[in-house]
Amino acid sequence: PAIEEALRCAPESASALTLRARLYEQRGRLEAMRGLDPQASFSAAIADCDHALKVDPNFLNAYFQRGLTLGCRAEIDATKRRPYRAAFEAAIADLDEAIRRDPSFVQAYLMRARVHNQWGMAKAADGRHAVDSFENAVSDAARALELEPGHISAYVTRGEAYWNLGVLAFSRHADPRDFYRKALEDLDLALAKNPDYIPALQCRGKVHSRVGEAQDAHGEDPHDSYERAIADYGEVVPLDPRSPGAHFNRGIAYARLGKAEAKRGTDSGRSYELALADFDRTLERN
Repeated sequence: PAIEEALRCAPESASALTLRARLYEQRGRLEAMRGLDPQASFSAAIADCDHALKVDPNFLNAYFQRGLTLGCRAEIDATKRRPYRAAFEAAIADLDEAIRRDPSFVQAYLMRARVHNQWGMAKAADGRHAVDSFENAVSDAARALELEPGHISAYVTRGEAYWNLGVLAFSRHADPRDFYRKALEDLDLALAKNPDYIPALQCRGKVHSRVGEAQDAHGEDPHDSYERAIADYGEVVPLDPRSPGAHFNRGIAYARLGKAEAKRGTDSGRSYELALADFDRTLERN
């Protein structure tokens, strides 16, 4: 209501238009989380940013907000198997412009890194070349850390990019463990700053689980890596009890542990039981 009142008084306020765009974008994210179609909210956010930039072509935050919204739209389009390339390209173009206008804009580097990560995952899922996207994400997150040393989200974003590079390497029968090592270094740094930071715990759990997978493929014992993954996901559960993601991912780690135990002739029953219990909890929350 306050923003609408501000726009009634000053309909050509680039600042108010961009702030309303932010609210539309947030509404779109919530709609997507609830299984609703967010496209109308995202379109309204983009329209407000377009209007803001007509009012003031130099308004930096409008470029950033439009890039952020387009990145959200592209990510959802990719998961829904809809065409996504144009939205990713437009998101990157807006964030490029924001950084060109302010080369010290930390949040723009971080958002561009996240968009590169998401675009890379979409390309990888389609069997397309994705290494460049993940390398761009690493570079942008590193630049954010140069500008703001110790930035916790930058560590997690770069860690996720390294994780993605590792997953891609493993899918091509290359050894991914150097990428996973770099990911764990970043995630450990993030968790040293905040041991309860859920995105870092979730990502580190994924990395440990993938390390175990790589160890198993190379004839090494993956037990400790799977246990570390299970422990990280176990930390997330009490911090975010309603999230199905931690239970689902922990279930995968238990299942991989059970498979490794069976392969080595040890009792795997308990691990599979715990995996099924976590998958049941995931279904209950969905």
